[in-house]
Amino acid sequence: PVRAHAFPGEAVISFEGVSQDLDLSKVEARFAGLIDQDLGVEVRHLHGVRHVKIADFASTPCGGTHVRMTGE
Repeated sequence: PVRAHAFPGEAVISFEGVSQDLDLSKVEARFAGLIDQDLGVEVRHLHGVRHVKIADFASTPCGGTHVRMTGE
C-alpha cells in the first residue's frame, strides 16, 4: 500500500490496490496539466465530514490544509 500524511506523527491515509505498473510520468504530466489550469478548489462539509472538490472530479474527504486554486 501507498501511505500519505500531512504531518509526521499524525493521521495516515493508506491507498491499497495501487498498480505496480503505473506510469508515473503520465500521472505527473496529468497533474501538471491540472495545476496549470489553475482550477478552483472547493471545501464542503458533507454529513459532518470535510470534503475537497476540484472542478468536475469527485469530492474526497480530507483533514489537511488546501490552496484555493490548483496553480497556487
